[in-house]
Amino acid sequence: MKQAQRSGFAIILAVAAVALVGAAVFVLADTSDTLMFDSDLAYLQACNRNLSASGLGWARQNQDKLGDSEPSEGIQLDVERLGIPAGNLKVARLKAREKGLRVQIDTQCGRNKMKLERTRNYLITTR
Repeated sequence: MKQAQRSGFAIILAVAAVALVGAAVFVLADTSDTLMFDSDLAYLQACNRNLSASGLGWARQNQDKLGDSEPSEGIQLDVERLGIPAGNLKVARLKAREKGLRVQIDTQCGRNKMKLERTRNYLITTR
C-alpha cells in the first residue's frame, strides 16, 4: 500500500481565506465609522436648524418681551418637547442700529460624543 502525500493545500487555502475576510472586515469597519460620524453630524445640523427656526419664530411672536429686556440678557427657552437630545436654546436682544429688532440665537445640541454649538444673529423687521 502506498501512502498518500499530504501537501497542506487545503489548510493554506483556509488561512488565506480567513486573512482576506479579516482584511475586508477591517475596511468595512472603518467605512462604517465614517458613515456613522457623517450621519451623526447631519443629524446634529438638522437639530440645530430646527432650534434656530424655533428660536426665530419665538422671537418674532414675542418682540415686545425682547424689546423690553436688556441687550446682555437672554431668555432660555424650553426645548424638551422638540425631542432634541442635549438641546439648548437661548434668544437674546442685541443693540439695534437699524429699524427692527436684532436678536442673537444660541443653539446647542449633542448626540453620542458629538456636540454642536452655534450662535447666529438675525434682524427681525416690523411690518
